[in-house]
Amino acid sequence: MTDEIELRRDVERAARAEALINDTLLSEAFTTLKATYLEAWEASHLRDTEGRERLFQAVKLVGSVQSHLVIILSDGQLAKHELATITGATGEISVD
Repeated sequence: MTDEIELRRDVERAARAEALINDTLLSEAFTTLKATYLEAWEASHLRDTEGRERLFQAVKLVGSVQSHLVIILSDGQLAKHELATITGATGEISVD
């Protein structure tokens, strides 16, 4: 039963992650942040190693958040298939 509960939790998290991935405002925020950080990096002084490193890390962090959401979505899709196998369902899985 615990496996089923965890699988349902993963399916629910996937739905939330998908909503975030498809949210135009969040996508715009990610794009704007990356562009802002890259512009600041390009405009930074070559000798400002510490500042350039922080900007590089910020760009990577934005990508990491996006990747994490995709991983949650993927895990949830796998959980949905596994849950269908466990329950013998062939249609939509309710996460109520």
